[in-house]
Amino acid sequence: MNIVVLSGRLGADVVNVSNDIENVVAVGNIATNEVYTDKSGVKHESVDWHNVIFFGGRGSVALQHLKKGMLVSVQGRINYVKYKGTDGVEYTKSQIVVNDFSFQSQKINQE
Repeated sequence: MNIVVLSGRLGADVVNVSNDIENVVAVGNIATNEVYTDKSGVKHESVDWHNVIFFGGRGSVALQHLKKGMLVSVQGRINYVKYKGTDGVEYTKSQIVVNDFSFQSQKINQE
């Protein structure tokens, strides 16, 4: 079973990468963080970035409402895309294909 659930903040506004107005493909990225204290009492924080992709009606709604800094929760599946870089090397990129999402309207201050 391939199910992913993430909650985090958008690193940028969601953007449309499709030229077809009928078949919207919107992409963005979500930052999730983990905070922990090690045995010596030192606090650590790590941030992971996740690529997300919205298709069709979900993409249209995402484009209208999802803005940088917003807290968003997504549910979907992880997908791996292989591509060749300009250096000729083959790379693999992961992305979350979003099936459902929710968001809070409040953004954090991005000054």
